Amino acid sequence: MATAKVVFASEPKDFDGTPAQVENFMNSITLYFFAYSAKFAKDDRKVLYHLSKCKEGNAAIFARNYIATNTTVTPATANTPASSTLKLGSYYDFETEFRTSFTDPNLACNKHHLLDTMQQGNHTAKDFFNEFDLVCQQAGYGDAVTHVLYLISLLEKSALNPILIQKIYQTVPVPNTYAAFKASALQHDSQWRQARAVTAIRQGKPVPKLPSTMSTSTTTSKTNGNPTSEEVPMDVDAQSGRRGRKGKKGKGKFLDKVKDKIRCFNCGQFGHYAKECKNERITWKYDIRAMSADEKRALLDEFAETEEYENF
Repeated sequence: MATAKVVFASEPKDFDGTPAQVENFMNSITLYFFAYSAKFAKDDRKVLYHLSKCKEGNAAIFARNYIATNTTVTPATANTPASSTLKLGSYYDFETEFRTSFTDPNLACNKHHLLDTMQQGNHTAKDFFNEFDLVCQQAGYGDAVTHVLYLISLLEKSALNPILIQKIYQTVPVPNTYAAFKASALQHDSQWRQARAVTAIRQGKPVPKLPSTMSTSTTTSKTNGNPTSEEVPMDVDAQSGRRGRKGKKGKGKFLDKVKDKIRCFNCGQFGHYAKECKNERITWKYDIRAMSADEKRALLDEFAETEEYENF
C-alpha cells in the first residue's frame, strides 16, 4: 500500500517583535505552512497559528490589538447571553499588516548603504555573491535585469577583487548582464583557487585554506577603513609538516623527508624555509630596461597573481 510523502519542517520559534528577525520568522512560517499545507488550507488557521507565535514583547501587543480590533461583541439581551465573534480576514491582508508593523522602515536605506560598502575581501566569489544577492533583494534591487548597470558598477567599483575584475574583462565576449557577469566571476575565482592549490602542492607549500562562510556580521567592508575578515588558521599540512593551528610540528623522519623537497626562497637551496635560512638575505632585482614589452607584461602579471591576488 502506497503511503503519502510527508514533508517535515521545524516549528517556527516564538516572535518577540524584533525588526531584525522579521524576515527569518516569516521564512520559517512560510516553510511550515508549505510543509503542512493540508493542515493550513484555510486562511483563518494560518492567521490563528501566526498569532499564537506572537507571545512576547511588541509582538504580543500586536496580537492583542489585532484580536481586539477584529472581535465583535454582542451584548446580552433578555433572551440571549452576551457573545463575541472573531472575524479574521485573508492571510494576505494579515501578513501585510504584520510586515508593516515590524519591518524596519529604514531597512532598504540601510541595505543600500551596505551595498556601497561591501567588499569580497578574502572570501570566495560564491560566498560573496550569496550575501550580495540577499542584500540586493533587501535593498529593493531584486530585479537584476532592471538594475543591471547599477549592480555591475558596484562590483566594478570596489566590491569584487580588482584582479578578478581584470580577468572578467579579458573574457570574450565581455559579459553584459548581471547573470553573465556573476557567472564569469565565479568561474575565474574557482579556476584561480584551483590553480593556487595545485601550485602549492607542486612547490611543497601548505594548500591554501578557504575562509569561513560569509555572513552579514563578518562581511568585509570599508566602513571603518579596514577589512574585518580574516583567513582561517591552517591545520598541519601533510605536504609540508609546518606548524599548524596548535603549533604542533610534523613528527620524526616524515618531517625530514618532506623538508628535503622544500626550496628556500632566499638562497634557493633545498631543505629549509626562507625564515630558517642562515645565509645572507638576498633582495631580488629585475633589470626592467633590458626586458622586452612581453617580458615586462609577463612580470607584471606574475606580480598581480602572486602579490595582489594573494591578499584576495
